[in-house]
Amino acid sequence: MSIYFSYNDHFITLTGQTYPHRTAIKGLGARFQWHDKSWRLPFSQQNLAEVNTLCSQNGGGALASEEGDPPSQKPCLATQTTPTASNSDTPAPDSYTITEVLDLVEGVIHKSFPKPLWIVGEIQNFSHRTGHRIFFQVAEEAQKSRKGDTVTIAAVMWPDAVKRTQKRLAPEPISSILQDGLQVRLLCKVQFYKGRGNISLAVQEIDTKFTQGALALAREKLLAELRNSGLLEANKKTHLPSFPLQIGLVSAENSRAESDFLDQLKGGRYCGTVLYCPAAMQGESAPKEVAEAVASLSSRCDLIVITRGGGSAADLRCFDHKDIALAIANCQVPVIAAIGHHDDTCIAEEACFLRQKTPTAAAEFILSCFHKLDKRLSELSQALGKTLDQTNRLAIEQHSALQARMKLVGVRAIVRHYEEYKRLSFQLERFETAALAKHLDRLREFDQQFKFAANTVLDRQSQHIETQTADFERSFGRQLEVQSQELTRIEQDLSRLDPIPWLKRGWTQLWKQDGTKTLGLCDVKADEKLTARLLDGSLELIVNAKHPDSLGTQQSKPKGDNR
Repeated sequence: MSIYFSYNDHFITLTGQTYPHRTAIKGLGARFQWHDKSWRLPFSQQNLAEVNTLCSQNGGGALASEEGDPPSQKPCLATQTTPTASNSDTPAPDSYTITEVLDLVEGVIHKSFPKPLWIVGEIQNFSHRTGHRIFFQVAEEAQKSRKGDTVTIAAVMWPDAVKRTQKRLAPEPISSILQDGLQVRLLCKVQFYKGRGNISLAVQEIDTKFTQGALALAREKLLAELRNSGLLEANKKTHLPSFPLQIGLVSAENSRAESDFLDQLKGGRYCGTVLYCPAAMQGESAPKEVAEAVASLSSRCDLIVITRGGGSAADLRCFDHKDIALAIANCQVPVIAAIGHHDDTCIAEEACFLRQKTPTAAAEFILSCFHKLDKRLSELSQALGKTLDQTNRLAIEQHSALQARMKLVGVRAIVRHYEEYKRLSFQLERFETAALAKHLDRLREFDQQFKFAANTVLDRQSQHIETQTADFERSFGRQLEVQSQELTRIEQDLSRLDPIPWLKRGWTQLWKQDGTKTLGLCDVKADEKLTARLLDGSLELIVNAKHPDSLGTQQSKPKGDNR
């Protein structure tokens, strides 16, 4: 991201990776040069110091100067070494302080320019700030430098001079004379500001006739050039469609002119499409944007409208630019210019197909194309109605004659067709009788065959059903016998497990509190609660002591029972 700079007696040029730092560079007052992708600002010691600081902070520095000298011959302020001070505080006889040098320069300037003088040059970097102060630069092409280099000097117009000039120009604004790119003749007082070492011009008067005359000469020269080359009439020779259904609109974005034009078309029930291409309608960028808009719409539209909501002569000066005139002349479709209310006609209006005063008037012209069609259609409708009436009368007469002829022909045809009908009916009756008898014989034959086949199938199905029924009865009998035997076995098992007979014989069952059955002394503990089941209820018991039985006694008891 390094930035480098070079300089001469007039300019400081910055190159390298300047894009990320464009905001800081613009803050120094530099302007971008498209032809070599560099930034340029007027040379001054202050600008040189600020540029050197910016480049040093971003890994760059000074290159060889634009006049071919190495940087060592014109050192920048940051790299310039300060002479070592001597033991004595008194400067050498050939040394000057900065203040002394600036005093000498101020004296020379005051002596050389005791009175205001007229200066001719081109305005650059125009800025109308608050407080009615105007700042700009007066420039001219350098005589001994490369082509395109300019020499500039800062100029300021203080509020009293602004008010005086504005009063003389009323009602036109002062910006109609002071604009970037205009040649002006100014009465200026040369000033020197010691705080920064800058020379500037204090503008006291403006020769308005000089600027207006130059603009008029440039306008007439461009008109003559277009007229001689045939371009001034080129767009007037284009064909205006009978039904302009695709309209290109060139106007400032969200402007009153745009809304008026579209509202008028909407109110007139326009049935086409409007292709909108926004563009600046005044200022430096207006000629380029308007020309590009016309070129982009030329191949997509039946008609192009360039419109704005009026303005002063200064606001409309951009429409005298050659770029707009050439774009209109090279356009393949008609261009309507509705630029505003003013007495003078601009070059764009001279070169276009048709001039209208307002956006509403332009919309009305487009709608009138369809009104002409409507009128023509009405005339054709009336002519068609008359023709249809005549044709209808002739058709009625012909219909009456044809009706009489058709009546006679129809009676004859009916008689002939009736005789043919009786003949065909007799033949059809005989044919139907023979066919019906034939079909009845076939039906009887089919009926016998169907009955025989049905009886055969029924016999076969009956035998099959009887066989399956016998098999089912035998299988069901075997299954029933097996289930009966299993049921008898289960009943015997349940009888053996039933405790009622044992209870009747004096046996009982002991259960713990958790629901488990007690089988021996090892399953109970002292003081443990047990439940004894009897034949007619149960007892709650508490174990006080355990007495083992004699040997062999426990083995003779049935398994799973307690006494």
